[in-house]
Amino acid sequence: MNNPSTPRALPFRLTSPFSIGLISPSGFVRDASDLQSAIRHLTADGHTVRPGRNAGGSWQYFSGTDTDRLSDIRQAATDPGLQVIMATRGGYGISRLMDRIPWEQMALGGKSWVGFSDFTLIHLGLLAKTGMVSFAGPMAAVDLKSDLSSHEGWHFLSRLLTEPVVSMPPVSTPHPYSGQTIEGTIWGGCLSLLAAATGTPWMPEVEDGILFIEDVNEEPYRIERLLFQLYHAGILSRQKALLFGEFNQCLPGPGSAWPYTLDHVINHFRNLLPYPVLTGFPFGHVAGKLAVPIGGHARLTIGKNGYKIRFSEYNK
Repeated sequence: MNNPSTPRALPFRLTSPFSIGLISPSGFVRDASDLQSAIRHLTADGHTVRPGRNAGGSWQYFSGTDTDRLSDIRQAATDPGLQVIMATRGGYGISRLMDRIPWEQMALGGKSWVGFSDFTLIHLGLLAKTGMVSFAGPMAAVDLKSDLSSHEGWHFLSRLLTEPVVSMPPVSTPHPYSGQTIEGTIWGGCLSLLAAATGTPWMPEVEDGILFIEDVNEEPYRIERLLFQLYHAGILSRQKALLFGEFNQCLPGPGSAWPYTLDHVINHFRNLLPYPVLTGFPFGHVAGKLAVPIGGHARLTIGKNGYKIRFSEYNK
C-alpha cells in the first residue's frame, strides 16, 4: 500500500470458535501464569489455542533470539490450521525484525493478525508491503487473562472477525466542529511507533485516511514532538481526520518548567490542521480498549456532542 491505489488484501471472515496461534514477537511474558490464564479462558470460550514455540520463552529482554521470534512468525503465517494470530504482549523487539519479516507469506494465508503497542509495526508493515488489513486489539497475556464473558474488547474483536460491518459505540466528547461525515482508510496505533516507522519502507502511504493515535508513559511535549515528526514528513497533510485515543500516564513530569498538558497539544493541532482533531477514541494502553481494523474503511460521523464510527471492508 505504498502505492495508494493498491487494493486491500483482506483476511477471511470467520465463524466462532476460532483457531488461535499465540506469538511473542517482542518482549517476554513476565508472568507465565498470565499466558496460561489467557489460554485457559480462550479454551473455555470454545477456541483452539496453539502457542508458538517461543511464546512463553525468554532471552535477554525478548521472548527469544531474533531468529527464534522470526521462526514463530513464519510458522504461524504458514500453518494452515490457524485462523487468528495474536501477540501475547508488546514491549520492544519488532524493530529488530522488520527487514526479515515474511510480509507476503503473512498476507497470503488470509489470517487475522492481532495486537497493539509494539505490534503497531506489524500493522504498518503489512499495510505498506501487501495492503493487508490487520487488527489493533487485545493481546493474550495482557488483556485476556480473566473471564472473557464481560470483556468488551474481546467481544468487539470477535465481531470484527465474524461480521462484515461493525460500529463502535458512540463517543461523547466536546469538540469545536460542525456536523459532518468523513470516510477513509482507518489506520494508526502507538504514536511512538508511527514516528519510528516514518521514512522507512514499512510506513504506508495512506491518502485521505482517518488516523488514530495513542501512547503510554510519554510526557505531552514528547507527544507533540512525535506528532510534528508526522507533520513535517507530510503524513498529517494527507489525512482527513485525526483521532486521539488513550494516552495513559502521559502527564507533565515533576521537573517540567511549565505544566504543558495533552490539552495544549490537542489545541495546538486543532489550530494547525485543516480537518477535525477529535478525542476519546476508545483505544490505547488501557483495559477498556476496543479493536480497530487497520487498513479497513471507516465512516466517521461527527455530531454536536461527539462522534460515531462504522467499520467496513476489512474481511472477505
